[in-house]
Amino acid sequence: PTLNDSTLSELREAGSRLTNEWKSKERDREAFWQKVTEDEEREDRNRYLKAAGEKQLKAAEGFLVAESQHFEMETAQLKDRHIHHIRENDITSSQVNETNMML
Repeated sequence: PTLNDSTLSELREAGSRLTNEWKSKERDREAFWQKVTEDEEREDRNRYLKAAGEKQLKAAEGFLVAESQHFEMETAQLKDRHIHHIRENDITSSQVNETNMML
């Protein structure tokens, strides 16, 4: 049996519609997976940046603690030297007060 022209035309149109729908769905799938990939990459980048930031904060905290301890040690040494200087030189109390004000 042969197909008449209208039936053949309808089949071609249906095939063309199916092909177009398939290509559209394929583009949608590609866009979806592209977005998933970009989201995963963004999450990985954010995790990396967060970890790097936390590492920098810990390093800065350690630096500040060390600097504070060093400052406290230097201050204690200066006070000790000041007291030693007072005792050695028998400085008057007014001179002591003036020196303390400078510290």
